Amino acid sequence: MVYVTPTGMGNQSGSSWGNALPGTQLQPRLAAATAGTQFWVAGGRYKPTTGMDRNVSFSLRNNVEVYGGFVGTESTIAQRPVINTTTPSATTLSGDLGIVGGRNDNTYNLFRNAGLDASAILDGVVISDGAGAPFGGGMFNNGSGAGSQCSPTIRNCWFSQNTAEWGGAVSNYGREGGVSNPKFTNCVFVQNRALSNHGGAVFNDAFKGNSSPTLTGCLFISNEAHQQGGAIANNIHQGTCDFVLTSCQFIQNTAISGGAVMIFNEQATSTPIIKNCVFTQNLGTSYGGAIYVTLGGACVPKLTNCTFTNNSVSRPSNYGAAIFGNYIMQASEVQLVNCLVRDNDDFKNGAAITAFGAQRFAITYSNIQGGFTGTGNIDADPLFVDPANGNFRLQPGSPSINTGDPGSTTANVSATDLAGNPRIDNNRIDMGAYERQTTTGPIVTLREGNWNDPTTWLFGQIPASGDTILIRHRVGMPASYVGNARTVQYDASGQLVFSPAARLLLN
Repeated sequence: MVYVTPTGMGNQSGSSWGNALPGTQLQPRLAAATAGTQFWVAGGRYKPTTGMDRNVSFSLRNNVEVYGGFVGTESTIAQRPVINTTTPSATTLSGDLGIVGGRNDNTYNLFRNAGLDASAILDGVVISDGAGAPFGGGMFNNGSGAGSQCSPTIRNCWFSQNTAEWGGAVSNYGREGGVSNPKFTNCVFVQNRALSNHGGAVFNDAFKGNSSPTLTGCLFISNEAHQQGGAIANNIHQGTCDFVLTSCQFIQNTAISGGAVMIFNEQATSTPIIKNCVFTQNLGTSYGGAIYVTLGGACVPKLTNCTFTNNSVSRPSNYGAAIFGNYIMQASEVQLVNCLVRDNDDFKNGAAITAFGAQRFAITYSNIQGGFTGTGNIDADPLFVDPANGNFRLQPGSPSINTGDPGSTTANVSATDLAGNPRIDNNRIDMGAYERQTTTGPIVTLREGNWNDPTTWLFGQIPASGDTILIRHRVGMPASYVGNARTVQYDASGQLVFSPAARLLLN
């Protein structure tokens, strides 16, 4: 075990919090670490070098684990403060070497990794201000070359304000016979940029190789690409990119095409999977507000239980406010099952899903505004709980409840929805990223919070007009907000506090 604080403590050997290693020694000690070592890094700001050499980077090692976010008194990892997609770690690894806020003297790559497998673990740090590299300002996972791989495990990390030409935050390079299949879990990518090419946050390159990362429970906000894939870009050329996106959210990402995700496949066979994801407020300035695909070879992206809403394109024609396909070849198609596509806008009221050439979309059991040919498809208001505030759960009575593919099971779709609740409720799956939960008793408050915050309530479900609720905590009704319920019950600790102009409508 190596304990690290910004200035160090005691004899600075790293043997305990009282003898913590100073942060200036983190980079060399990590580079030389032996298998089985854990690094516990206290809150603070750490840089890869005390000088101005932009080529110096942190690097992960196999069978070495790095954990951040500690106060500096913990004896177990479980004791460190909460780190999640709404609360970042207190530990920041920064590439801001010289002029504060400047970009021309920053570390090129905060992490440069090679030769890694899943035993290389990074958990609970903020990675920021890598700038100026061709690939991956925050992290470059280079698995290129026959027999090479770079597939680390990254958890509970925030990638913020990193830039590069390709993959502003992360580049996963599995070129020329190599492999780069990292796993990212509960990570946040915010305000990263690809300055001249693709992948504002993440760029996966599978040119004659394999780049198939897995991203679970990740959040992409306000990332931008100069070309394609504001959040994620996937380049599949004579290689494999079977990437998997599960329970991710894409919000306000921007690119010329593919505001959130770009999939480019040429002379390759791949099956990308996207499930339980929400795409909202993404912008493709020319094509594909949320997703842009160019599919040659045999590439079949499969989108299951995804919600697309309020995405847009600004080009003045019919170019796919949600999804745009560019010359999808005969062996390829885009599949959507149990999806919701609503209130997307190409500024000319065109269809949300369009393509050049053949319309090779296979869409079933989905709610598509404007309609779409396919088994089980409908066109009806899904009755989102509170779309203005980003709550795309379904109200009671929604036509998208219990109308998904009847062949869907937890084995072939997923066990849980985007909120982590049981995926199939009442014997048939719903459409969209959230499963409406049937309750046999009242919806109970889980903690103090606001009425319109899903985390205040059991099942992450804001009460609707047909629900009986039990308030066990102090619950605030925000200003001008209108809450709904059938019956309200209190226990001894329950309070309901109204802000000005707030109302509660019963039954």
